[in-house]
Amino acid sequence: MRGSVECSWGWGHCAPSPLLLWTLLLFAAPFGLLGEKTRQLLEFDSTNVSDTVAKPLGRPYPPYSLADFSWNNITDSLDPATLSATFQGHPMNDPTRTFANGSLAFRVQAFSRSSRPAQPPRLLHTADTCQLEVALVGASPRGNRSLFGLEVATLGQGPDCPSMQEQHSIDDEYAPAVFQRRD
Repeated sequence: MRGSVECSWGWGHCAPSPLLLWTLLLFAAPFGLLGEKTRQLLEFDSTNVSDTVAKPLGRPYPPYSLADFSWNNITDSLDPATLSATFQGHPMNDPTRTFANGSLAFRVQAFSRSSRPAQPPRLLHTADTCQLEVALVGASPRGNRSLFGLEVATLGQGPDCPSMQEQHSIDDEYAPAVFQRRD
């Protein structure tokens, strides 16, 4: 069985500076900040836990709509010292009690200089970028071999929009591991 904590990291350019992102954190709800196309938390009962790129992923369980989540008050998690905030939520209607002792968390952090974070995986980030960490904490999987996914779409215009190119790499000299990302 997969553990109930699933983390992902991603970086994107903050425009024009991390202070702008910080201002957005003060006023935005997580659903709006992460994009109106952040729609669902997906769960699959998969017999193939070693190859998450395999098709099909397995039998899908009914998805959790993020629009139906209750989110914490952002002011409780703002940290001016680290330019970060954490949004935690759980479904308002949870008949299976999957989230009775758990939550879905989004931690957003802006960086004003290049460095490595103190906590693993210690990936290098550059100035004027931001990081999104997604964690499923304490939620009970609905199956013995559950795989989780998050449906996310980024919206933008012009030549600075990211392209969708999947990359697999073993890339960090300080914390060697396999990372998968889509640019």
